[in-house]
Amino acid sequence: MAKNNRILVPLRFAAEALGESVFWNGLTVTVLMGSEL
Repeated sequence: MAKNNRILVPLRFAAEALGESVFWNGLTVTVLMGSEL
């Protein structure tokens, strides 16, 4: 998806396609990503 002349890639889709785990922490509004989550 393109927005403001930038290409945005859905993080979860890209990470899981590479075999990584993704965790969304809504309290701190952060994303953790890695193979050891």
